[in-house]
Amino acid sequence: MKKYHGIALSALCLFASLAGGKPAPEWDSARYIRVDEIRKEMPAYCLTVLEGEKTEKFKMKVLSILRNTAPGRDMILVVGTDERFKQIGSVHGCSGSPVFIDGKMAGALSAGWDGALDPLYMVTPIEYMLAIDQDSTETNTKALSSLQTLSCVETSLPLNIKAIREKAEEMVEKTFLSGVQLPLTTNLSARVCRKISDTFKPAGLVPLQAGAALGTSSDTTIEPGGVLALPVCSGDIRMAVVGTATEVVGDKVYAFGHPFTGTGVTALPISAGTVHTVVVTRDASFKLASAGPIVGTLRFDRAAGVVGQIGQTPPLIDLEVKVKRFDDPRERTFQCKIARDRQLTPMILRSAIAGAALNQGDLPPEHNVRYRCEMTLENGHAIRFDGFSSQASVQEPAMNLFALTAALMNNPFQSLPPRKINLAIDIRPENRTAGLWEARISNAVAKPGDTVRMCVAVKEFRSEPKEFWINVPIPSNCPEGKYALQICGVDAYQNFLLKTAPQRFMVTDAKSLLEGLEKVLNIPGDRIYVCMPLTPSGISIRNTELAGLPPSKAALLTESKRLLPTIPFQNFIETSVGTGLILSGTATVELTIDKNL
Repeated sequence: MKKYHGIALSALCLFASLAGGKPAPEWDSARYIRVDEIRKEMPAYCLTVLEGEKTEKFKMKVLSILRNTAPGRDMILVVGTDERFKQIGSVHGCSGSPVFIDGKMAGALSAGWDGALDPLYMVTPIEYMLAIDQDSTETNTKALSSLQTLSCVETSLPLNIKAIREKAEEMVEKTFLSGVQLPLTTNLSARVCRKISDTFKPAGLVPLQAGAALGTSSDTTIEPGGVLALPVCSGDIRMAVVGTATEVVGDKVYAFGHPFTGTGVTALPISAGTVHTVVVTRDASFKLASAGPIVGTLRFDRAAGVVGQIGQTPPLIDLEVKVKRFDDPRERTFQCKIARDRQLTPMILRSAIAGAALNQGDLPPEHNVRYRCEMTLENGHAIRFDGFSSQASVQEPAMNLFALTAALMNNPFQSLPPRKINLAIDIRPENRTAGLWEARISNAVAKPGDTVRMCVAVKEFRSEPKEFWINVPIPSNCPEGKYALQICGVDAYQNFLLKTAPQRFMVTDAKSLLEGLEKVLNIPGDRIYVCMPLTPSGISIRNTELAGLPPSKAALLTESKRLLPTIPFQNFIETSVGTGLILSGTATVELTIDKNL
């Protein structure tokens, strides 16, 4: 199935049933024409902007009426006959361009075919678009609201940042229509656009560099055929989704002719804009456009299009990114406003951080990144965490914020949107990775209450092995037997915790979610960890530890008739030492505990 700026035709048909086909309660027959009044070969034209801010008229012709493309839905098939349209083909960003037949508005360009020799377009009838904010049937409400019940936090599993990242990316693919393609114009460099393209691919957004001209438009007027942009990131870093306005009725603007996310009620910023040019390629053509000042809020996002309200602007997230680079004589600060959306916000944050950190160019092959973040939520709660990575560009801070924001805004308890985010990044040109070289202990046999000395040697990049000494205290009540001392870096340590003490990362409500996220994000990455599992004693119920619980009481709590999830409580010794290195590899050293030593 070919696709175009609007949406793949198969996806369009699928989501058409969610929007309903009822006309708006008030119909102006002098201004609008119904699909049933349209016949093939009728002359038509559309209004759109191909350069600047002035709408122009482009001749078209009706080829056919496609009946019942979805239950109760028809579509109009047109072809552009204007010579300019013939040269550029179907254009991504023309979504929403109003089509007029017999002097009346018939609908909006909404879909087409990339690579087609002729500029073919599907037109969403205007009668369906005007009903977007009128149709609130129980069926449609349930269908649309079901798209907003996805969560990237599993309550049955311990909190895991990597798993949240994967779930959040999967959630985007389920939420956004796979066929949607809209230009995402930005002032980030072409190099950065290539790096972030995979981030936005599941959402059907194509990052395009618009250069320094982005955001220079002072025009705040939205009119039929003019640019309707969604400036999802504004300020020093700018990103805007580009489409076209179809109709303006009072303070309402109807646009796109297809869904953006299709999630029903929304609150994204909207603006007018300027088209710099149309980028023509063999496969697809795009409008390269800039967003102007925010003038209102996108309120509805459904199958037949989107509806915005001019006037009051939506709440936004304040983002400040401070970047200190070894190859830049001064620290740079980037101030941005980020749209607040459950699926979009994590992606935008991830890309804005990459854009800020790579503003002065790519990082050298050997580098490390230290970062510190403070996120203040709408409810006033603050989450703070530090991190350190090496040889990973800025992926770790960007992905941690991606996962954190996704979890906060998409969990089964309550939406916890950020209000303000402050991130400081320090980039230095040294490889700070190391591999585990050797581990040995001073005594292979110890008694309870002793402190065992352990020497861990690590080998840095292009360096000789370096030794670190670690004291491992043995509990005075430690039973006799053989134990395994496990030596590892941060990744293996986190895996050890998730396996040995999953109860510490179980979430049961919003409070435990916040505590768990801050806990897991603050595990230092530049330390050597030594862990020694002890004999299981007691049980854990969700995130509550009942250590040393008598077997008789434990049996009552774990009997099959009880529904509370319980696991054996595994106590363990852990200690660590700072190294300033990201350690890979693991080792195990056997230790014998003997009271009679």
